[in-house]
Amino acid sequence: MVLLNDLTNRIALDDPEERRVLSRVSWEQYEALLVDMGDRSTYRVHFLDGVLEILAPSRNHESSKTQVICS
Repeated sequence: MVLLNDLTNRIALDDPEERRVLSRVSWEQYEALLVDMGDRSTYRVHFLDGVLEILAPSRNHESSKTQVICS
């Protein structure tokens, strides 16, 4: 199991999820951002008490969700 943990850590370092946090964001700015991003954005956006957090999934995460498994 030690090798599996090492591999997981290496993958996370090679392709990290990006995260940005902004403070003093108004509700109006948050709503405008959501409109600009549209319905098909891959970003995850969270807002609470003027703090905006934007998460961009790693490339590995995005590519694995689009793969089709055929049996």
